[in-house]
Amino acid sequence: MSFKIKANPTFVGEARVHVPGEGPKSLKLVFKHKTSEEAADYYRRAADLSSDGAQPSSREFANYLLEVVEGWRDVDTEFSPDAFVELLANYTFAARAIHEAYFEELSGARRGN
Repeated sequence: MSFKIKANPTFVGEARVHVPGEGPKSLKLVFKHKTSEEAADYYRRAADLSSDGAQPSSREFANYLLEVVEGWRDVDTEFSPDAFVELLANYTFAARAIHEAYFEELSGARRGN
């Protein structure tokens, strides 16, 4: 198939979430595509979440991330907004890992080891 100008509406990406006592684990997520302009606006709004210096709650960060997370794969619990909030509450840096994974997958950039 030739290159498609219109991007797929969703794509699968992988966040590496640290599980205490076990190290980083792969969390496969179904992400929603955003155009470059939409992604830039979305990224700017991430800074607004903690612009007052306070750490956003799991629910606040979940609401932000649910703009781009549509589901997950190979997880022991069915995806729902409440299950997503529970994930963020249980794994301290999961929100950051998911946020970074989204932009890495969207841009094609990969972090070094």
